[in-house]
Amino acid sequence: MPADQPTPHPVGTRGEGVEGLSQELSDALDQQAATAQILRVISESPGNLQPVLDAIAHSANRLCDGVFSALFRLEGETIQLVAHDGLAPEQLEAIRRVFPVRATREGVRLFHEIREKSEALAALNATLEARVAAQVTQLERLGRLKRFFSPSSPS
Repeated sequence: MPADQPTPHPVGTRGEGVEGLSQELSDALDQQAATAQILRVISESPGNLQPVLDAIAHSANRLCDGVFSALFRLEGETIQLVAHDGLAPEQLEAIRRVFPVRATREGVRLFHEIREKSEALAALNATLEARVAAQVTQLERLGRLKRFFSPSSPS
């Protein structure tokens, strides 16, 4: 490749080149399928939250390549198991011996603190994604303009 031409760089946030993009596409398609399944369950069971929670637990387990998943909900001062996927009967029995459990004041405070920090982190991620997208657009625009400049001459 001539010295005056830039070296191409692979694109992808999770890996190099085509493999990284292929994995990103596969992950995005899996997430879309999980979302579609959950929306289908919502439409098929209006007013019944349990099938939706079960679908969320199943999708979370599958998307995370997990062995099992469990969803808990804070209702008033009580934390309870509301859905699960992949738990062995003895695991489920062990969880049911503990839950529902009364949430302590400190536990509730920590729960709310974690939720607030998660929301703040999501907002920061959205801002970062927007900035990266703007920078990528700018780099692409600069790449298109580069053809109008003469190659630098060697000194």
